[in-house]
Amino acid sequence: MPGYAYPVESSSGQGVTSGSLKSVSYLITETTAPTSFYTATTKTLVSSVLATNNYGSILPVSLYVYRDSDEETYLTAEARVLKQKYMVQQLVSGDSRVDDSGDQQLNKYKVVTEFVLNVGDSLKATCPIEDEVVLTVTLKEGI
Repeated sequence: MPGYAYPVESSSGQGVTSGSLKSVSYLITETTAPTSFYTATTKTLVSSVLATNNYGSILPVSLYVYRDSDEETYLTAEARVLKQKYMVQQLVSGDSRVDDSGDQQLNKYKVVTEFVLNVGDSLKATCPIEDEVVLTVTLKEGI
């Protein structure tokens, strides 16, 4: 139902109540091979990833998740960023920015919803121009 914005798993807007909140900032320095910038030491909920572009023109940014269980790196989100853009957002009810319908031309979701990292999983990123895009990741460790 449009008009309210509680997290999907909650009726009161509280979401996951266990764990400790943390924010991680990372300046992307790698242009081709995804480089790890955060590795989960406990089960972790990634709530949001905000890409901030300092370059002055649109840059493509790619976010990857390395899954330790199968030792594979998966492309999680791609975005063209002019100034700032969320690549991952918390799933809320009635919010058209985050939903389960994809962009038909690109065959991708508008914005990736929050996801969980298990112990040993890591976040990675690339951008074709180094030292211009900062990722700010909001997460909850120990859920």
